[in-house]
Amino acid sequence: MKRILAAILVVVLALSSMIILSSCGAKPKLDLEKAKDNLEAEKYSVSYDKDVDEAGIEETLTAYKDDDGLVIMKFDSSKLAKLYYKQLKLSREQEKESKKLNLEIYKFMIKEYEDKLSSDEIDDYKEEIDDIEKELKDWDDYVIGKSGKTVWAGSKDAVKASKG
Repeated sequence: MKRILAAILVVVLALSSMIILSSCGAKPKLDLEKAKDNLEAEKYSVSYDKDVDEAGIEETLTAYKDDDGLVIMKFDSSKLAKLYYKQLKLSREQEKESKKLNLEIYKFMIKEYEDKLSSDEIDDYKEEIDDIEKELKDWDDYVIGKSGKTVWAGSKDAVKASKG
């Protein structure tokens, strides 16, 4: 039972961090000028969001917008934007590897310990396997990008919608 709780905790933590992280897929073209104009026109103020701001970057942001699955962050330094972009990519890669390992663990548990597990535990493992396989299948639908002092992260659909 402790293993199941630990596995569930790992999955919950991974899912919560996935919100802002992104994949290493090709960078979609984003109308950055329009995004910048929208940010400036709406006068978005800098706000600290603990879930997003793991690196303590709130002092360096000149604008922040989180809308419809797309996060756009404007930094006061292109160097810091580049470093934060790299950190997002690395975190996303690590999360994907963690999910793959969890998937292997769950499959191994069912295969090797099926006779020792209750049917509820087996069902829980199978549900986790299905969830992780779906997440991995849709992994590249979430992207990040950077241009100059601007970093964005979000679903491909949200990025496309921001261009329209």
